[in-house]
Amino acid sequence: MINIKRYALFLKIILILGCIPTFVHGFFKMTINWINGLVPKNVAAGLEIFYQSITPTVKALCIFIDVVIPSIILIFGFIYFVKILDLFKKGEIFSKPVFLCFKRLARVAFIWVIYSPISFILLGLIVTINNPKGSRYLAIGFNTQDILNIIVFGFFSIITSIMYEGLVLKKQSDLTV
Repeated sequence: MINIKRYALFLKIILILGCIPTFVHGFFKMTINWINGLVPKNVAAGLEIFYQSITPTVKALCIFIDVVIPSIILIFGFIYFVKILDLFKKGEIFSKPVFLCFKRLARVAFIWVIYSPISFILLGLIVTINNPKGSRYLAIGFNTQDILNIIVFGFFSIITSIMYEGLVLKKQSDLTV
């Protein structure tokens, strides 16, 4: 039990000192790149983009799809992960709040799995929407990052089901004399 509390504290410190500053830096860097008209390589690959057709409206839509929505999803993931770590530090392992946080974290992972390919499709469409007729693209892509997202979602789903089984077993053992 002491090891779990120690690991939870260690992970929370790493999250606060490492992941959050990296997240904030990435958020501002991607936003500034879109404002300056720099299309990310994963979006521009295979598309014929006429850069003069990237209007401020297109930039705003791209920032919303490529920066704001993923940031919101990641923030919810961070919040639930920190809640789980706080519950672990309190010594709650197989409790209803821990199960609910894992369930919500698995939902966030599922939303990320669904959103990632959809955002690629939308960005390709939005960036080329002002191109001349015959040069607009609707690109559908599925890459190794999407496969990794599916694996992470599966991991969280399995952990959630294990936490649920542990919660049921704990309730049964608490009722046993």
